Amino acid sequence: MNRKAFTLAEVLITLGIIGIVAALTMPALISSTQKKELEACLKKQYSIMSQALQKMAYENGKEALSTDYPNANAFKSDFMKHFKVADECPQNNCVPYTFWKTYNGNNVGDIFGGPQFIAADGAIYFFFFGNPSQAVYIGVDVNGYKKPNKYGYDFFYFNLLVDNEKLIPGGASGSIRPEGFDCSKTSTGAYNGIYCTNEALTNPNYFKNLP
Repeated sequence: MNRKAFTLAEVLITLGIIGIVAALTMPALISSTQKKELEACLKKQYSIMSQALQKMAYENGKEALSTDYPNANAFKSDFMKHFKVADECPQNNCVPYTFWKTYNGNNVGDIFGGPQFIAADGAIYFFFFGNPSQAVYIGVDVNGYKKPNKYGYDFFYFNLLVDNEKLIPGGASGSIRPEGFDCSKTSTGAYNGIYCTNEALTNPNYFKNLP
């Protein structure tokens, strides 16, 4: 029986074609995987934060309101009891604000004037009080030091208000949106992307369509 073997040239051509196809498809596959990981991290941290507030309510005998705390440090101290903490910073000296970029890659503005802590899973939490009276802003980089370190990608904001015990994702109805806290592919604002939180949690195509 005669058997026809592949020539070396044919094998090399086939391997070359496979390499080209892999080079064309792998970046898209990697990007898709990274975006799914970011989505999972956001949902995980949202769940952890909600559970922490429930535990605080059980311990304190009432749902937490921002007016229950004299300052951001006091809130952070109560809140972080329900986390495994890797590092704690009374002020914003864990991670400088210049570590992040806006939704479309511009330099960010300095809004991290409050306390921080880093959870054991790597997530970085930020706290500050703002207007209206003593509303708590909670910022979280859901995958910590890992890239992309951009607002609306892995960094998101939540509110705890004076008259609402629930954790409100930034951009949701009832959340506080200071001027410039956008979620836009075209905005050049220094805080653009920081309030994409609700869109990221409710739009199933949000992460898939990130620029």
